[in-house]
Amino acid sequence: MNIRALIISGKIDEAINAINDINSEILEFNPSIHFELQKQKLIEIIKRNKIEEALSFAQDHLFPMTQDNEKLLVELEKIMLLLAYDDISKSPYKELGTEEQLRKLSSIINIEILSAQLQPTSNNINYIKINNLITLTLP
Repeated sequence: MNIRALIISGKIDEAINAINDINSEILEFNPSIHFELQKQKLIEIIKRNKIEEALSFAQDHLFPMTQDNEKLLVELEKIMLLLAYDDISKSPYKELGTEEQLRKLSSIINIEILSAQLQPTSNNINYIKINNLITLTLP
């Protein structure tokens, strides 16, 4: 299953593993992307009405990521408000639980993966070949 399909089906842990299999630095060096994935994982837990698990996950994984970022804290607070509704489609933030939200997230992740693959690294054979070619053609 590809990463896009994993995200759209709500399998966020599997998507994270697949992203790390492609390039473990994508999430390591993009904390905002990692936060988005963790945020979606929390939403998926809430959608399954696992209140205690959601609270624990938010406290252990998301809250520490918001310590120095007021914007992220506000986003987390919106998600936590979903817990007040038996049916999140009746919440003022119901869009957070929609398939459209999952599609947006999968598009963002796709862009990050493509960007990471285009970055030159010492392990990138094409980059090394081009760099060597330029070196050879310079006077």
